[in-house]
Amino acid sequence: MGSVIAIWQRRRSDYWQMALRYLKLLGNSGFMFGLYILILLGGYYYQQWIATLDSSFPTPVILTVVLAFVAVRTPIRTFIQRADLVYLLPMEHRLSVYFSKARLYSFWMQSVVIVFVIVIFAPLYFQTVDDRGLSLLLVLVGSLIVKGWNVFCSWRETYLHHMNDLWRYRSMRVVVSMVFLYFWIKQSPIIFPVILVLIAVVVTLVFYRSLGTRHLLNWDQLLAEEEKQYARFLKFANMITDVPSIRTRVKPRPWLNGLVRLVPFTQKHVYTRLYVKTFARTNDYFWMFIRLTLIGSIILFFMPKNMGVLVVHLLFLYLSALQNQPLRQHPFPHALAGLYPIGEDQKHYSFRLVYMGLLIVQTLVQTLVLMFTDISIHLVLYSGVLGLVFSIGYALLATRLSRKRA
Repeated sequence: MGSVIAIWQRRRSDYWQMALRYLKLLGNSGFMFGLYILILLGGYYYQQWIATLDSSFPTPVILTVVLAFVAVRTPIRTFIQRADLVYLLPMEHRLSVYFSKARLYSFWMQSVVIVFVIVIFAPLYFQTVDDRGLSLLLVLVGSLIVKGWNVFCSWRETYLHHMNDLWRYRSMRVVVSMVFLYFWIKQSPIIFPVILVLIAVVVTLVFYRSLGTRHLLNWDQLLAEEEKQYARFLKFANMITDVPSIRTRVKPRPWLNGLVRLVPFTQKHVYTRLYVKTFARTNDYFWMFIRLTLIGSIILFFMPKNMGVLVVHLLFLYLSALQNQPLRQHPFPHALAGLYPIGEDQKHYSFRLVYMGLLIVQTLVQTLVLMFTDISIHLVLYSGVLGLVFSIGYALLATRLSRKRA
């Protein structure tokens, strides 16, 4: 028993020692500066927007959807490693304490996210639902109860080996959690939450309780989930510094082949084509670029049309620039990429061309979004010009500095 607990404590400690090293770098990075600005601007406009709302605003529905998403999504951090499938699997019957600590750890870490969501929605809740602090505290307690139930059910689902069964069980969790949270936040008569609690108890006893006796633990799923969570943090840290041995997912996207065909098929543009293909096929760059562009465009569309538009516009360009900067060090899929008879000057030129092109594309998209609002034409022009100046200037500066460090 003691050795099992020691394994858990050592692995948890090793993970946090690694994580804290990257978090310290994150705290001193330009990314945090951009995040601070975004929080300050967001808080300012958030308070202004809330002041215009009344009780007819569907806060219970929005809060239910957000809290249900956070509560139902319950990855269990076990810190297991690939070698455990050989060395720990035979002693699975002795690992109940280890997995109990994994569930408890996952619950507390994910509860922090729920508290964070409640804090963000608190001003909106007080303005449109109930201005009593006790009422919001009860929402938090109910959300934590739902999270605890979902952690238990999520662990039981690791005994399932077929995806169809897994989705069926998860669907039950989603429905029960959302309905309970809606009635709880809406402050409906107590009979409705009580009925939902009874339903959750029945679902647990009938469907979930027997999974551990009817099926074997799905170690492959546990390992895949752990590696996914570990890689997600490393990808986030890779925005700040080079992370060794980071694994990236590469997916073929035939519908983006036209983007590659825009690059001339000549010796001069070999690395340009490789950088474009790497960006298009790697989730770390492609989807993050799409997300940042969409989020920035949505915020620009709905926020008040004043000089703050320029700050938000440049801020999301800056975040995209940070996200795509590691593309320069990304290992190419071609095994002979380093043997091409092309100098380093041409390689840096190719990266600068692609890097600058991405920022200019985001500038054009966000500027076009502003054109469909009631903003003055002068602010649209300022936004476009500042975006282009930033895209070109930052690309030139960042590639020059990275080249010196290399």
